[in-house]
Amino acid sequence: MGENKTSLYMLEAYTPYTTGCDTFMKEFMKGMLRHGGFNLHVIVEDSPVKNITKKHEAGITYIYFPETRQNKFAALETCMEKAVSHSSEMIFVSNFCPVIFNIKAIRKLFPHAKFVHVIHDLPWLTVFGGDENAYMDYIMGHETSSVNSRDGKFVKYCTYDIVESFKQADMIVCLCESTYQMLTDFYGIAHEKIRLIRNGMEDHVVSGMTKAARDFVKGKYNIPSDGLTVLLAGRLTYSKGADRISGMLGMLSKSISCNLVYAGLDDVDKWLPDHMQGSVTNIGFISHAEMMELYTVVDMGLFPSRHEQCSYVGIEFLMNGIPVIYVPDYGIRDMFRKEFSFEYSASTYSMITIGQIEAKKLAARNEYLKNYTAEKMNSRYVSLFRELISA
Repeated sequence: MGENKTSLYMLEAYTPYTTGCDTFMKEFMKGMLRHGGFNLHVIVEDSPVKNITKKHEAGITYIYFPETRQNKFAALETCMEKAVSHSSEMIFVSNFCPVIFNIKAIRKLFPHAKFVHVIHDLPWLTVFGGDENAYMDYIMGHETSSVNSRDGKFVKYCTYDIVESFKQADMIVCLCESTYQMLTDFYGIAHEKIRLIRNGMEDHVVSGMTKAARDFVKGKYNIPSDGLTVLLAGRLTYSKGADRISGMLGMLSKSISCNLVYAGLDDVDKWLPDHMQGSVTNIGFISHAEMMELYTVVDMGLFPSRHEQCSYVGIEFLMNGIPVIYVPDYGIRDMFRKEFSFEYSASTYSMITIGQIEAKKLAARNEYLKNYTAEKMNSRYVSLFRELISA
C-alpha cells in the first residue's frame, strides 16, 4: 500500500444502543491497529452534537457529524468537505443503510477514493420475516403476502438504495452466503465486485475451569447448580423468533432438568410454556465481560431468529463450544449445521439428550476456529484493501 499510510474511514450511524455492528467495529479496529498500515478514522453521522466534533483516542480519530434530516445530501457533503482531508490513498467503509447519500458525497468530493459497503443488514428482511422468496415475489409484482402501504414504500426505497448504491461501490462485503446469493442471483451484481468475509471475534474462552469455579459463576447469577443450563440472549421480537422459544424448549428430553437463563431486557415469560413461567433466571442486560463469564457455565443455547447476517451472539456460542437449537432461515443456515447444533422444526423434531449435546460441543468450537476468528476476518479485510489500492 506504499510507504504512506492509507487513510481508512469507517462510516457509522449514531445509535444510543449497543448492536452487533459495535462488536464488529471493535474487532475490526483492533485488527487494523495491529496491522499498522492505516490512518484510522470513524465518522459517526447523525450524532447528538451541534457542530462537527473530533476526538482522538487510542490511535483512532473519531469525527462526529451533527444530525441532518433536511437536505441530507447537501448537509452531508458540507460535513465531509470540512472534516475529511484529501490524501493519495483513501478508503471509505460504509456500515449502514441507506448508502446512497454517503456514496454520492464521496464520489463528488473524493473521486479517487475507494468505497466499500459491508452488509450488516438488509432492512427489508424484517418486513418479510426473513423470507427472501416473499420479498422477491413482492418486488417482481407477484405478491403472495400482504404488505401495508408504509412497509411497501420502505421496501421499495431499500431496494432502490441497494440497486443504485451497489452499482457505484468498488466492493460489496457480504457476511453470509445467503446475502452473496441474493446479490448475484437477484440483484445481478458481478461476482468480482463481491467478497464473502464472515465476522470474526477474538478468542475469549477460559479453559480448564473446575467444578468449584463453575458453581461460583452459577451462584453469582443465581443459576441452579444442578441441571442443564440453557441460554437465550437478546431482544424478543417476531424477527428474533420469540414465538419459537416454547417449541425449542420442547425438544429437550423430558428427563432433563432445564434451567433457562435469559440475558436481555424483554418479558421472556410471555413466550414460555405455562409450567416454566416465573422459573427463568432473568439476568437482564450485562456487560460483554460478564457475558463471557456466563458462557462458561452454559450447556446449550437457543437461537430462534428468523434472519441474521453473521450474528456475534452466534459466534460467541460457537467460540465457547455451545450447541444451539436453530431454524435454517436466512443467514442462520450459513452459520449453524446439524454436525454441531440441533435443527428445529415445528412439525417434526426428536428429543435431545444430554449425551447428544455433549457430543456436539467440540465440533461447535472447531467451527469457530475454522471460520470466525478475528485474525481470519481482519486478514481478509487487509487483503481486500490492498487489492483495491493497487488496482
